[in-house]
Amino acid sequence: MNQFYKLYKRGINLGGWISQYSESAEKAGDPHFENFIKESDIAQIASFGLDHVRLPVDYMIFEQDDNPGVYDEAGLVYIDRCLEWCKKNKINLLLEMHHAPGYSFAGGSGNRLFDDPKQQQRFIDQWTFFTKRYIDERDNMAFELLNEVYDKDSTRWNALAARTVAAIREIDKERFIMIGGNMYGNPSCLKEINIIPDDDRIIYAFHYYDPLLFTHQFANWISFCHIMQKAEAYPTTITGISEFLKIHPEFESDPNVTNYIDKRIDYDHMRELLQPCIDFIKQTGKPLHCSEFGVIEVADIESRIRWHKDFYSILDEFEIGYSVWNYKLMNFSFVDENSEVVSKELFELTAGKK
Repeated sequence: MNQFYKLYKRGINLGGWISQYSESAEKAGDPHFENFIKESDIAQIASFGLDHVRLPVDYMIFEQDDNPGVYDEAGLVYIDRCLEWCKKNKINLLLEMHHAPGYSFAGGSGNRLFDDPKQQQRFIDQWTFFTKRYIDERDNMAFELLNEVYDKDSTRWNALAARTVAAIREIDKERFIMIGGNMYGNPSCLKEINIIPDDDRIIYAFHYYDPLLFTHQFANWISFCHIMQKAEAYPTTITGISEFLKIHPEFESDPNVTNYIDKRIDYDHMRELLQPCIDFIKQTGKPLHCSEFGVIEVADIESRIRWHKDFYSILDEFEIGYSVWNYKLMNFSFVDENSEVVSKELFELTAGKK
């Protein structure tokens, strides 16, 4: 069993706190930042038996584009607080850059990180800053460099990740550093990540939300799910796709739709899609972590539980740690706006108690 897996085996994301927050909550001290996650939330997560939280961070909480290189303590305090709460409750923290200078997984014209050397240097400087700031918090805090990379191929991300790791290693030889693959962390892109062979504290990551027709049913940010407006169970054979494509031929080239015509979605299908992860572990011997996955909260709870149960069984078999999306709200919630648990069974399953 690798050391990272011992420390970061079963966790949950704190999305929506200091990442993907409302534009109205643009300054530190806003009630959203003060109240969305509290110490009691970390205590509740620990009480279920989870061993870590993944903390997505949007860089704008601590650095502004009109003042690059100047880091705001008023925003950094939320990371500090979360770390202290985690230590108090004997769980660990995975610090993850969700929105970086010049890059957001949501896309758009502002994505210029891989084209702009200045933005790349800002990105590297931010991580060296965090390395120095948290130099004494090695086992309590791991770093995940960037959320859901998407580029034409993996070349430019491999180069930037290597430079960032090198900068961190000049300061800290022992930090756990996580690198995800291209295409939003698709398992099929794990083979494209440049392995750093002589560093056993580099962890490799993927995300998993397949099939979107189930995990994102009714989601208004996934066009075909929003248009289809169709509830799906798990396991099942998804019906009605051929008829849908006759009306909406614009999705005829989208494998997220066409691959599921009369397709059974179940444990066997899930294992098939996760085969690249299994192959990666066997071929490289390197640790692997799934830092995001989940099922939208509008799906029936029994189906959510069955999907997660199958997923966890595969990850546990191959000693793949995980951070489920998401603790509070953000459409995949484990707790409601008042931090009341949505499903005790799902929480306990995630903690390995079921």
